[in-house]
Amino acid sequence: MYNKLSILHNLANQSTRIRMRTHRAMRMARGRERSSCSSRANENKENSVSFELRTEHGTLEQIAVDPRHRLWDHYVEIVAQYIETHWPEALESTTRSAFRKQYDEELRRRIDEGGRHLILWRRHEATVGFADAYVTGSGRRKELNVAEFSVVESMRRNGWGRLLFQALLDVGRRAGTHRVVVEVDKPMPSNAFWQAVLGACDASGERNVYSAPLKLGEWPA
Repeated sequence: MYNKLSILHNLANQSTRIRMRTHRAMRMARGRERSSCSSRANENKENSVSFELRTEHGTLEQIAVDPRHRLWDHYVEIVAQYIETHWPEALESTTRSAFRKQYDEELRRRIDEGGRHLILWRRHEATVGFADAYVTGSGRRKELNVAEFSVVESMRRNGWGRLLFQALLDVGRRAGTHRVVVEVDKPMPSNAFWQAVLGACDASGERNVYSAPLKLGEWPA
């Protein structure tokens, strides 16, 4: 989750290149909710990776979005709207259209740096949730950092959050990461969710930092 300054400032340089490719169908991890889903990878028309997730809630499409994808503008719009809602200060010195244009440019730059995973989850052509995560480090220190993760408001309180986070963790595993890290502003209501799925946080700094090791086929412990 970005604070109001991180929207407009550069993230730390990343040394890991994007490693996105089509994967074989695999069984997704059983979560604490004991829900399971399987994924089947395929290439869409824009050459971005998409997965079909079969869950107890129905079938979802998991789409890796980049600027070539037909849903790029939709992704920028929905995430920018999320930021504007939770951090209205972002619009204090600019217009909505100018902010969204700047956010589009910033996302493109981050993609060029490498290691960035922008994801949409869709059901019946409607967006259920989205994520923005990036990879840092190397070897055993390779981490999946979650910058943005949310279920759209109309879809909340139906168990989607845990399920989509489980899917995001699998993205991290396939990218070879060994740990997941999430920084959250202390007043954010989402702290309750992150504490439920990742446990206690490090609250010593300006933001709450949640982290946990990733184990293949398991939730973070």
